[in-house]
Amino acid sequence: MRSLTVLIATTLAAPLVACDDDPSTVGNFLQRPRDAFDASADATPDTTPSPDITPSPDTTPSPDTTAPTDTAPADTTAPTDTTPADTSPTDTSPADTTPTDTTQGDTGPDVTPDPICGDGLLEPARGETCDDGNTRSGDGCRADCILEETIGAGFTGGQCEDDLDCAPDGSVCVPEVGGGSCAIACTQFCEDQAGAPVTFCIDAVVYQRGMQTSLPPELSPALCVAKCDFERFPRTGCRDGLHCELHDRYNGTAVDEVCVPGDWSYGLRLSADGEDVLGLDPAAPEPAEPYLSLAEARCGTSFPPVPAHLFRGLADTLLAMGPDGRDRIWERLCAPPAGLPATYGLPAEASAGRAFRLSGARLDVVDWTAAALYGATSARGVLVGGPLFTSRVMVYRSGTSAWLYADGADDHPYPADPERGRHFGVIDGDEWAPLDAAVAPGIEYVTLKASGGQRFHRQWGRLETIDYLADMAIDYLVKIGVPLGIGDVSLATGGDIDDHASHETGLDVDIYLLTFPPDPRGGLAIASPYLWVAECTESGGWDCWYYEDASGRREDLAAPLHVPAATLLETLAWFALDWDGPSHFVQHDVVTLAPFRALSQSAPRYIDATNAAALGWPPHRNHVHMRFFDW
Repeated sequence: MRSLTVLIATTLAAPLVACDDDPSTVGNFLQRPRDAFDASADATPDTTPSPDITPSPDTTPSPDTTAPTDTAPADTTAPTDTTPADTSPTDTSPADTTPTDTTQGDTGPDVTPDPICGDGLLEPARGETCDDGNTRSGDGCRADCILEETIGAGFTGGQCEDDLDCAPDGSVCVPEVGGGSCAIACTQFCEDQAGAPVTFCIDAVVYQRGMQTSLPPELSPALCVAKCDFERFPRTGCRDGLHCELHDRYNGTAVDEVCVPGDWSYGLRLSADGEDVLGLDPAAPEPAEPYLSLAEARCGTSFPPVPAHLFRGLADTLLAMGPDGRDRIWERLCAPPAGLPATYGLPAEASAGRAFRLSGARLDVVDWTAAALYGATSARGVLVGGPLFTSRVMVYRSGTSAWLYADGADDHPYPADPERGRHFGVIDGDEWAPLDAAVAPGIEYVTLKASGGQRFHRQWGRLETIDYLADMAIDYLVKIGVPLGIGDVSLATGGDIDDHASHETGLDVDIYLLTFPPDPRGGLAIASPYLWVAECTESGGWDCWYYEDASGRREDLAAPLHVPAATLLETLAWFALDWDGPSHFVQHDVVTLAPFRALSQSAPRYIDATNAAALGWPPHRNHVHMRFFDW
């Protein structure tokens, strides 16, 4: 099993290049399961592209819509004079296939040091959206360096120091709530402000119960509050000092997820150390939903303790699901149900009453998984994590039946990380995992979907596929010096996936050829990659070149410190040849792939513009499509 290691250099001040002075240290540092990668690989070049290419985060070429199963016979014809001697399959570690080392001194991409929230240095690649030099919430930047609303922005639910910070007229600042929160009275409905959070009118008594002081009389009998926003606050849906609950509209019948002050455990009985929920507190008013339903989920007449982080994560997941979660109740497992996989001690957790699950259709479970682990179906460049991110979560499916399962245990496929890696799947008997459990997005690889958006819940696959991709990403990072761009693998439950004819079985992946513009603060702007697209023409011979997707600018091969897209492709093609696993390697670039395609005895099968149509594959100009053998 591949050990989980986040490549954050806490002691390195040098550029990120291959360890050419002692290649064995790469494998030792990363705790590689395989012996080593190409020990002859030289230090690799700084891949900072020429600054005359305009950076753009918009990478929106046309998606891959068909990738049929290849049933054609192997291509055994080698093009004349296209096979260099050093591409023989018996030579799997040719030193001259590694990108030329053009790095001089410390001009390569800097390794960002381990982040310290509160040090005043913004580290967006590590998940910080602010850093004001302290670890105090309520001042616009949360204690965990996540941006709060700007004080004085004036919207309902926004932060404030006094009434003058709030708008519209009639709003008041409630100083006790989340470092100060703007509110305004209502009778049933709230008028939302452009660019501000959506609001909802609730009973002042409901809002008051989480406070130690009285609400201003102007906010009686009801007030407008911000709705929960798991896109912005993936873990809890609310800024620091508030938590999410389900409440009725005042003078109405609608219900919604809203941010209210106070402790989330209001009405619950906790253990002396606060680590476990023991059920309802008989001396307190009952909690709001969905906490109440969870606290009433018993095993017979008893309520086995539930880890507090799991209990809250279960509740917040339902809240993050929005309307779909309002009428759903987690099923508490008090004995192993039929079909529960017998792996990682799952039956024991169910027998102890410490396991819960939701049952639904395949695509429903996909969305619930996104809500539980990522807070929403969209994804940031770095992984912040959703309500159940710190808990053990499994997605499992058998035929047309699917479940989202969670418990408080620690055993999981990637045990080296105390927080990442606790998530896995069992799909029709095969173990699956998310890519983000094996390598760190935004650090060790870049999550990308060329047709728009980033989706962690579309990067699940067979465990062996994920291990292979993790090894490839780390090898690429060491050799090239920048993270690999990885797109769709499969949905968390497998099965049909929109805008693909494949990617259903956890055995397909899209990989993008990326370089990165320089970051004005040093290093590279990982959040704004250049995506390189191949074009090839045949006129008395094949000619291929690349252009940058967003700008359409043709690649300048003479740009200082630029690593050509063809070199990036060649690096991946060699990895696929050297390490068993892929059955197909598809990309449009004829010139780069010709030597590999000529190796008739090789696996994977290399498919480019010369043979794609005959084999039933569409052009793959903006990404590499890799398909794996059935593990």
